[in-house]
Amino acid sequence: MKIKIITDSAADLPVELYDEWDIEQIPHNVLLKDKVWKVGKDLSISEYYNEIAKLDYLPQSSAPDIADYQTAFDNALNKQKYDHIIYISVSSALTSTFNSVRIIARKFKGKITLIDSVSASGVQGLLVLTAAKLAKKGKELEYIIEILEEMKKYSILTVGFLTLDNVYKSGRLKSKLLLDFTRFMKVKPVAIMSKQGKLISKFPGLFFKRSMVKRLVHLTLSKIKNGWKYNMIITHLNNEQGVEYIENKLKQKVELSSIYKSVCSPIIGVNTGEGTIIVSLVPTIEQIEEVKKKKVH
Repeated sequence: MKIKIITDSAADLPVELYDEWDIEQIPHNVLLKDKVWKVGKDLSISEYYNEIAKLDYLPQSSAPDIADYQTAFDNALNKQKYDHIIYISVSSALTSTFNSVRIIARKFKGKITLIDSVSASGVQGLLVLTAAKLAKKGKELEYIIEILEEMKKYSILTVGFLTLDNVYKSGRLKSKLLLDFTRFMKVKPVAIMSKQGKLISKFPGLFFKRSMVKRLVHLTLSKIKNGWKYNMIITHLNNEQGVEYIENKLKQKVELSSIYKSVCSPIIGVNTGEGTIIVSLVPTIEQIEEVKKKKVH
């Protein structure tokens, strides 16, 4: 079976991997200069960040157009002659789009499998990359789905912020007083993605930039299973020093099969702000196979 992998632009992968593994990414929309842009197509990611740096507000963003899903699915199945599509979405807890895509998928009569990543960013990206690699190896659809569903259970995503400025600009933080307090106290928030696909705040780093990355390392290690092998993506927005620190620390404590680094996708980075770091880990296929064998026995 020839399988096409499609995702949305909340997934974080180095850009070159999309072409290498024949992955299609459906872009989110932003309203900028009185015009709607599809980020990554009409406007590059670097151009987008350069533009919003000039603004004192955050431009409106929205989920991909439903018509874009219809077009992508139709092209893959009817023009490119794929037998099946696996669509891996950002957590359905973070967007209402998932249900709309499900309605469209029904029109293609069983040729589309929708998988809720129950996450975002690097976790979503690693699930997408795993699916693409397995599809290229000619693995059966049922096997690919089973592996992805098991990986989701053991995925880890932690995120650290240097500022809440963009969270406030986006409207997700309503209190200017709280924003001023966090600035005064130099609070560096950290959070972890729950198994329900929502971010849960944890005790923050304080005073210094390095305190945030240290808290992020500690939080990530607290969720690691001893002896397990993982793949990792670290995404960031202009915080290469912090990324290097986290990478070095985690390499000492965790068996990492592969490590990728990328810039935060705009739909995420624009709301989290300058200095954001997101650490994402997913068990390797081999590790999941071991888990499956133990369950059988």
